[in-house]
Amino acid sequence: ASITPRSGPVHTYALDFAGGGLSMLERLPQVGAVIGGDDDERVARLMGLLSGILDDRAARYTAVGADSLRAYREQPGRANEPRVIVVLDGFGSFREQYDAGLQRQAVFAQFQRLVNEGRGVGIHFAVTADRASALPSSMQGAFQHRVVLRMPDQDAYLALGVPKDVLNAASPPGRAMSATNPNELQLAILGRDPSPVGQSREIDKLAATIALPSPPAPVRRLPERVPVEKVPVTVGGLPTLGMEDHSLGFVGFEPQGAYVVAGPPKSGLSSAVRWMAESL
Repeated sequence: ASITPRSGPVHTYALDFAGGGLSMLERLPQVGAVIGGDDDERVARLMGLLSGILDDRAARYTAVGADSLRAYREQPGRANEPRVIVVLDGFGSFREQYDAGLQRQAVFAQFQRLVNEGRGVGIHFAVTADRASALPSSMQGAFQHRVVLRMPDQDAYLALGVPKDVLNAASPPGRAMSATNPNELQLAILGRDPSPVGQSREIDKLAATIALPSPPAPVRRLPERVPVEKVPVTVGGLPTLGMEDHSLGFVGFEPQGAYVVAGPPKSGLSSAVRWMAESL
């Protein structure tokens, strides 16, 4: 997507549940965020951001009779609508963490909806999985393309819908087959050095060549410290309490009645009460 800008602008986000191999992508200007698997807050915020994009585009595309991003780009003045690509490395770990628990299941449900409905409005997912069963049967139909690298046993190839006698343990890294293409493939890398250091160096070179008209929205997190200089005096006519995590905006509190500020020692009790007094 970075190398072929003639296909239109692309905004990319990455979820890394496989050990940090995607972190170097964050230096590319069209990458909005690379989020680690342990960053629950930003994973949830990314799904919320993408769900908002999905709802907004569905309404806008319907209004002009466009059934795809390509058709919408043909409308006057709309050629720069960005395609969105989400790269998820380690789907099995993502599913294990988020397909359980009420709050996390809501995030997983958002992910499922985005995979199933996003393609029509230009939101696409590329996920990695170490075995065919990592993808639930309810989602397998949403992935039209399947690229199969060398697997640990021959039966795994059959489960993934490709011949079992093409790849083997001696096949080099990057050798693959596609379930939609009978030919053997060799996937590309930047430059000649496949090591992480070499790839990082090549990505830096690529990033320096990219001119991006409109950068993607960042995926921020709730800060650990909020300097008082950045806090509005009031919010909606109320004294400011703090910053909330949904919108990362400030909220106020009603200065009436009695309040309990609860928490164990060293959790910020004294600072919280002092701030409320200062805010008033």
